[in-house]
Parts: sequence; C-alpha cells; structure tokens
Amino acid sequence: MQFKRIAAVAAAAVVGPTVLMTTPAMADDQQQPAVSVPDSVPETDPAPTTPPVTPAAPAAVTPPVTPPVSQPGTPESKPATTPPAPVTPAPAPAPATGSKTPEEAPRDSILMGPDIKIGGIPKDGFKRGGGWTPLTVTIDNTGHIEVANLTPRVSVDRADGKMKAEHFKLQYLENGTWKPAEWVNPDEPSSVSNFSVGAPRTIPRGGSSTVQIRISFSADAPVIAFDMYSDGLSIRPDGGRAWAPANWYKAKIAGAASVPEEHVGPALRIDGMPENLPVGGWQDLSVHIDNSGKKAVERFDLHLGVARPDWSRTKPSDFQVQYYGKDGWHTGELQLEDGAFVIKQLGGVPVAAGQSLDLKIRVRFAPDVRLGDMIFYAMGQGQTGPGESDWVGSRTGNLLTRLVAPVPVTEPPVTQPPRDEAPGEQPGPQRRLDADHRPRNGHPARR
Repeated sequence: MQFKRIAAVAAAAVVGPTVLMTTPAMADDQQQPAVSVPDSVPETDPAPTTPPVTPAAPAAVTPPVTPPVSQPGTPESKPATTPPAPVTPAPAPAPATGSKTPEEAPRDSILMGPDIKIGGIPKDGFKRGGGWTPLTVTIDNTGHIEVANLTPRVSVDRADGKMKAEHFKLQYLENGTWKPAEWVNPDEPSSVSNFSVGAPRTIPRGGSSTVQIRISFSADAPVIAFDMYSDGLSIRPDGGRAWAPANWYKAKIAGAASVPEEHVGPALRIDGMPENLPVGGWQDLSVHIDNSGKKAVERFDLHLGVARPDWSRTKPSDFQVQYYGKDGWHTGELQLEDGAFVIKQLGGVPVAAGQSLDLKIRVRFAPDVRLGDMIFYAMGQGQTGPGESDWVGSRTGNLLTRLVAPVPVTEPPVTQPPRDEAPGEQPGPQRRLDADHRPRNGHPARR
C-alpha cells in the first residue's frame, strides 16, 4: 500500500468519519516535547525486574495505522484511506401526528466489535464467466460484549461506476440452501454496493459465527482491481442502528494489474490484563512486539487506545498510562481523542529484523470513572526504509476488561499491649511498677 497519506482508522477500522489523515511532512510539524519522568511517580516505585526497553523520546509521531489482517489464501485486509461513512438513508418524510420528533428519534452509533472478515479472496483474481468462488465470512467477537440482532454485510466497491451490481452475483448459505444476498442500497449515491449476507443473529460476549458465501462475475465484468469490505449492522431495541467495524480488502478480476501488497509491521500483543481492573491504582502491563520474519524498523512508534464497547463517552482524564524507558517511568501524552476513544503515546523503540521484545507499561483509571466494560488495544507504525512505501503498521485485537471498584484495604488487627490482671481473675501476685518504675510482686518495695 502506498502511504502517500497515512490513514489512521483509530478504532479497529471503524466505519464512519473517525479517520485521521497525516503525511510524514505533516508529522514534522507535530514534534512532541521531550518526555521527562513525571513528578507524580513515587520514588519508591520498584523498577521492573526484567531489563527495560529503551524507548526513544517521542518525536515526529504520526497517527498509528490500523493493520491489515492476514488470512490463509486471501489478500490482507487493509486500512481504508478514504472509507465511506455508514450508508445514509434518504431523508425521511415529515413525522406524522404522534410520531417521534428528530430529537426523540433513535440515534445511530458505532460498536468496537465484532471483527467481521472475508476469507478466500483469490490472489490471482476472480474469474469472469459465471463460475462461483466460495468465500467465508467470519464474525469474531473476541474482546467485545454481546451484540444482538447483528446482520453481517459484504460490500463491493463500484470503482467510479465501472463495477456495477449487474456484473456480479452474491449468495449466502442458510440451512443448506443458497439464497441471494440482499442489496441494501441500490438507489443511493454511494461508492460501494452493500449486501446483507445472512439473517440477524446474537453474537455472545467473546463468541464467534461464520457464514458461507459465494460470488460470481459475469463475462462482461470489467478487468480491473477493486476493493471489497465487510462489516455488520445491529438494530437496537429502540430502533437505532449500531455499526460494527469494517475490514477492507484488495481484490481484482483475473488479468487486471497486480494488487500492491500490504505492509504489516511487527505483531503486537498486550499482556497482563486482568478480567476485572480496579480503578484508582496502577496496573502493570506489557506490550509484546514480535518482528519475526520482518525487516528492521528504525523507530516503531507505539500507542495505547481505550474505548467503551458501546462507543459511549471516554475522556483523556479518565486514565493515565506510563511506559518504562531507560531513565524510568514516562507519562504517555495524549495523541488523539474524539469523545468516544482516547489514544495515548507509548514512545518509540528501534526494532531489529526478527527481534522480539517487551515494553513495560502501566495504567491507572481515575477513582470516579464510570465502572463497566472497557476495551484496550495497542497500535504502532514506523518505516523500514526512507521511502513513503516503506511505512508499516500493526494493531492488536480488542482486549476486553471490566472496570470495578477498588478492592477495600483490610487493616491488620491491632495487637494490644499486655495489661495488668484484674484482682481475683488469676491466682498469683500482681505484677506492678513501683514509683521508680521497677516491677514488684505484690510486696512493698524494700528501702
């Protein structure tokens, strides 16, 4: 992919307008101040027992790229440089008497999951002439809460009007029968043709589902490269719509020019996250960076993002993040926030070819933050060479935890000092102190 303009689909390639565009030239104008060890870090805090990764001081940080996700036998999914917003229906007629006003009408929203992917896109391109190509749509709700009434969708780019809906057919398998996919936006001025592939379903917390689909292209389909993408739509009980994240893919008709390969950076993973995360105190974590089989990255800039699964309000002041550098703990500065998600910097580290390493980090949520489910994800980007085509990016999957109240501190029992025995409680003389504080055993002190 040519990173002429670096696209950061900041929250799992979420559909809609949450796309931050930055070029390397623009990054030069966004130099970050040198990071110093914050005064708020207790001097008595123990350092990690393992040798710390030495992150470079944050400098020209460009927004992280949502990575392609490789699938066996398919092109890698790619971050969209100009993803379309969710399809906007034609303006509704004026509400009839007794209907809801626009202020009362249910609102659209965005979800952080599930992750919906297409598998089986042929690298050599789809063949024309009516033959079917089998594909698989996987709905993976790992790291996300339950989503009800979700319909998976597959979309085909219209390629500036060259790829028309009559050039292909799309079907899905349901109860052993192939059914035509519903074209949901035939009359809308959109750059893509959206299709529903399957009936609405409930995807449980951490669960998954698959749909078998197939596509065929007519003999007169244009011999071009084009994009496909997958996402999902959930209809809430109030009638509002909630959109699941989108994954984008390069595709082509056989005979078209080769599709540029995607540039995937080191694999990332967050370790140490508990199922329940108490607010108010530090939680030690680490970001594992695995560059096996990949080129060296001179500087790999890392970021940590958090968001509510239901895309509700998250503020930068809700949490702090610190990363461990060569001279101690550094505070991660704010990189991006749009009201729903917050991304903070974790500095930059050099990553050698084939190297694996860990960056120690810790997070702390404000004591008064709203409790409940919270998603974490790490992202990174850097360059393997001097050219714009040498940019690489990667992202973890969602990591779901639940913010809970602080664990009450149990005070140890107070040990009372020995006290004099009351007369008559126990036999034997009473042990006392006389006037000069020397003990005596029930007898007058001798002078």
